[in-house]
Amino acid sequence: MRLVKKKRKAGPHANPVHEKIEARKKEIEKKLRIPKIFFSILFAALFIVLSKTKMFPILGTEFNFSMAVMFGPALGGLLGMNLGMATIVLSQVIGTAAGLYTIKDTLSLLVFFPILFGSVYFARSFKSDKKLTVIPLLMMAAFLANPIGRQVWFYSLYWLIPVAVIQFKDRIDAALRHPVARTYSYALGTAFVDHSVGSVIYLWAFSIPAEMWIAAMPVTLFERLLIALGITFSFHGVKAAMNALQDVAVAVAHAQPQKEAQKEPVPVPAR
Repeated sequence: MRLVKKKRKAGPHANPVHEKIEARKKEIEKKLRIPKIFFSILFAALFIVLSKTKMFPILGTEFNFSMAVMFGPALGGLLGMNLGMATIVLSQVIGTAAGLYTIKDTLSLLVFFPILFGSVYFARSFKSDKKLTVIPLLMMAAFLANPIGRQVWFYSLYWLIPVAVIQFKDRIDAALRHPVARTYSYALGTAFVDHSVGSVIYLWAFSIPAEMWIAAMPVTLFERLLIALGITFSFHGVKAAMNALQDVAVAVAHAQPQKEAQKEPVPVPAR
């Protein structure tokens, strides 16, 4: 028995059947990274559906926010920044090809820009990327460059929130111990990044009067708190579903080499 134990511990004399099982497990787990592409296509389809599901109106325009604003930014955290952005662009291409989106003018394409920037911010906020502060600060500058924007300069102060979230991320993480609470803080910064990009686009495109911006201030706060909640729910809910699906796939895949191992005779070391 001592001899068997020593040989099991020794690398060169390890059980070949066990080594084969472990090798198969690693090979399977490596192959199971591929489904991210599947998730990307699935999420693109879901994004299209949510983009057609309208919520509350955008003050001063004839447009409405869609449910996609609560799901799109989460893709950066779920799939990574590059694949998350690619998924949003893919949804635009598929939707346009299918006739679900009509390209009447350049603005019809620009409406997806806020979500793209939100996806970038959300993905990189987990990494404490200080460069993210450039996005809201540039949007503040672009807002104030507009004559109407200068009249309501205080409206752009909302966009200091995503700056603060990144600059004080370590303190926020220390104060918020629960992962969901931390995610909500990143999602709140994300919601205001999305808002900053969208506001600048609509300001320059429609010259929304100063009175509308002032009237929108209390609505904006409630709206962004709600959107941040939606992003948080999307991220943790979809992530849990993805992990469950991966676990099932791994369990099913691992069952096959284990059945094969049971059929093979286990070599008995010489005494």
